[in-house]
Amino acid sequence: MSTEANPTALTPRSPSPGLFGALLNVRSLVSYVGAVALVALWFLRRRYNGLLHDSMIYMGRGLADLDPSGVGADYFYRLDGQSSFSVFSKIVDALIPVFGLALSAQLLTVTALVLWLAAMAALAAQLASGRLKWAILICVVAASGAYGGLPLQYAEAFATPRPFAEAGVLAALAALLAGSRPLAALFLGLAALFHPIMALAGASAVYVYLCLENRRWIYLGLFGAVGVIVAALLGLPLFSRLLERFDWNWLIVLRLRASFLFPLLWREPAWTTLAVHAATLGFAATAATAPIGRLFWSVIVASLGGLLLTVVFGDIYPLVLIVQAQPWRAIWLLTLFGTIGVCFCAQRLWAEGGASRASLALFVIAWIGAESQESALLCLAAIALHALRASLSPHVGRLLTLCCVTIAALTAAGEMGAHMYTTVAAWKESRGGLFDLVAASTTTVMLRTPVTALALAWALSDYRVRRPAFAGAAAALAVLALATWNGGSQFNRALATNEHPPELERMVASHPGEVLWVGESQAPWVWLGRPNWVSYLHGAGNVFSRPLTMIWRDRILALLDVGWIEPSVFTRWMSNDSPEKPLPDITREKIVKICARPDAPAWILGGVESPDALPADVAAQFWRAPAKNVEVTVDGHKVSREVRDVAVIDCSLYAAR
Repeated sequence: MSTEANPTALTPRSPSPGLFGALLNVRSLVSYVGAVALVALWFLRRRYNGLLHDSMIYMGRGLADLDPSGVGADYFYRLDGQSSFSVFSKIVDALIPVFGLALSAQLLTVTALVLWLAAMAALAAQLASGRLKWAILICVVAASGAYGGLPLQYAEAFATPRPFAEAGVLAALAALLAGSRPLAALFLGLAALFHPIMALAGASAVYVYLCLENRRWIYLGLFGAVGVIVAALLGLPLFSRLLERFDWNWLIVLRLRASFLFPLLWREPAWTTLAVHAATLGFAATAATAPIGRLFWSVIVASLGGLLLTVVFGDIYPLVLIVQAQPWRAIWLLTLFGTIGVCFCAQRLWAEGGASRASLALFVIAWIGAESQESALLCLAAIALHALRASLSPHVGRLLTLCCVTIAALTAAGEMGAHMYTTVAAWKESRGGLFDLVAASTTTVMLRTPVTALALAWALSDYRVRRPAFAGAAAALAVLALATWNGGSQFNRALATNEHPPELERMVASHPGEVLWVGESQAPWVWLGRPNWVSYLHGAGNVFSRPLTMIWRDRILALLDVGWIEPSVFTRWMSNDSPEKPLPDITREKIVKICARPDAPAWILGGVESPDALPADVAAQFWRAPAKNVEVTVDGHKVSREVRDVAVIDCSLYAAR
């Protein structure tokens, strides 16, 4: 049956011209311009802000490999339990000597984002054609990509192996739909080389897809699972680790420092958002053609199955290997495909007309406020209304549609208005300080609402954008992306250069050893080539190494004792503020407490508002660092301060004798 004969049928695509030949199916000038606009929006949505978060861990691994007696002596890298599982560290080792730390990180980030978008385009070409394909791409590009309890984000704009693995998974799913299973297996293998945990989501989805297609795969999986369990019970090498449990000292630190590893500790919005994605994708699967619907159900089963496995063997009966494998991360696929499902739902419900459009309005309201409790109920109400639409009289159907569409329009307008108000208010309060208008306009979740709405409205209509206006908008987006993509502060850019300041090196040259740089996680690595005594960043690897966890816990407790780190270091998932203190309260008593420890650092460094701010009984040298703007609390209000002076304190002067 043709689409014209049945406008509600979701015919996903015309015969594909090949997996990569159909990435965007660019055949006209308009398509070229559209591709430029899409790429520009993608890079505006994923701005680069330097060496942040996990990127410093992975790039720091390169510094450690290249300098074993310097950064490599850091206990974080000596006790590292994850880098050996990724080819990414080898790539970093090869790039840094050629391009330097900063440029290597940028090149890796750009490459990952380009591969990710290309793989997504290949998948979209297998899912749909024409305007629906472009709507899918626009909605995915505009979406935040946040998932889980931290929350994390797929296609993150910093140098880690995760987006490379995600790109491999998307390419594998595209190959699967194109009928090329060997190619799908190849892409999954490449994804696993970069990040086995992220690749596991794709492998699980492909396995479920094969099971839905042929039940023999179920028996093969059951046979393999039974074999693994028997091997574990017999205590065979490697398999015995499956039954290894956490000791309490290790587990309690993980539950405090890495709460996102345990789904039952997640906040409510993470669960409601997940429910909205699952309900939307499930409804879309009921209307899609067999291969597409099968893939949608596979993503749902694999994602929720991984989440359930983590709840049982992570929260309830914690097993080391399961918590380390983090099967809950499979929900990154559900988050992505939930966005794709919105496009399928919109096409179907709009084409059906009548009360189906009321269901579409309910979905819209749910997606605008996906983190609220009511959103999941609204999705269920939308599905129920669609199922009962035939029993409604035309008058009731029209009334319901009018009410739901009106509420949806008012909700969207209200949310966008509220976002504009908060953006303007933040700009006024910043007084030109830390506020970034481009970042506020492109990295907020609320961008999804207008961009997605426009994309879907365009996909469901016959409206044609005038070519001059379209080309002008694409050019403006491209210029804006080129001008603003490489963001980050002046301080962060200076830090990423990995150039050792000669004056600072001279100040600490008299004593080798670890450096405690309060408030700066990576500065000892990149500016001094020294091991870092402790920082919040060190705790990111706790789940993979018990010895690392114990050292980190003891030293972080020492910082808490002197008030040089916020207590939120153990409740990080509950706060958007960093636990690091860029302006620590440095006193002689606190210095003695740290320097009298058997494992004391050789040097203590910390930012001060001015050299005069340090107590007279504290002997220190002062180094002038690149300008750094920090937020501090004064009389209950956050204000911006520029910090440049760094106190350099010789710990041997205060060590116990």
